[in-house]
Amino acid sequence: MKNFFIITLISLFFLGSAAAVDAATLYISPASASASAGNNVNVTIMTDTQGLPINTVDSTILFPTDLLQVESLSKGGSIFSIWAEEPTYSNITGRIDWSGGLPSPGYTGNQGAVLSVTFKTRKPGTATVGFGDSVVLKNDGMGTNILSMTQGASIGIGEAAPVVKAPVAIPVIKKSPIPAPTKVEVPAAASFPNNIALLVLIMLIGWYKYFALKLRMREEIDVAITDSHEKLMSIKKDLNADLEKLEEIKKSRKLDDAEQKFFKQLEAKVDKVDKTIARKLNKIK
Repeated sequence: MKNFFIITLISLFFLGSAAAVDAATLYISPASASASAGNNVNVTIMTDTQGLPINTVDSTILFPTDLLQVESLSKGGSIFSIWAEEPTYSNITGRIDWSGGLPSPGYTGNQGAVLSVTFKTRKPGTATVGFGDSVVLKNDGMGTNILSMTQGASIGIGEAAPVVKAPVAIPVIKKSPIPAPTKVEVPAAASFPNNIALLVLIMLIGWYKYFALKLRMREEIDVAITDSHEKLMSIKKDLNADLEKLEEIKKSRKLDDAEQKFFKQLEAKVDKVDKTIARKLNKIK
């Protein structure tokens, strides 16, 4: 398996004891369940160590994607506290993968919860959920795989419950006398000052956002200028160090033509770096 090397390292780290006997099982609880299409079904991946201490389980769950899809995974209540591979799922390939472990003395028991899965049923049928490649490692310091059996689960999916529409009550319309028209008083444009105040408030909010954005951009530009200046100065420092070494060589002996040419080129590069620093900083500003 892709994580077997990691699993082996974890098992070697979590030292334990007891004789190596293939005995542990992985199973899904409940072993059978039923639901109507469109509803959720919760199952839990469990382990029974048959009295032996374990420290790692690495496994794959396989499910039919035409009948089920994973809604969520939960590590809540798991016996494992360390995850070499976080639980992940794919509703395209129909698989759930994980690799979990725990420190010594490990776990011993027959109802060890590993991982909880929430499936959503898609259409009527019988979905078989089973195990792919799996290992259960004993807490013996040698990474002994003691998995002897896996037990999947069967989920029966029925037809979706029909939607029953409530009867529509037809109201009885009674004729009532038409009231005499009343005069509607139209208020004067007293709300005009309120509209002006609202407009001013909107303008103030807009200006505030504009200046806040401008200030944030100014801060980001200053950070960029500082970072660029530090990098350019580091380049200049390296060139100056090379130039100083050549100066020392020049004092100890006469440079040949090739070395003199390189010396002049290096001096020209240092001068060019100074000009480049100034130009780049001006451009950023």
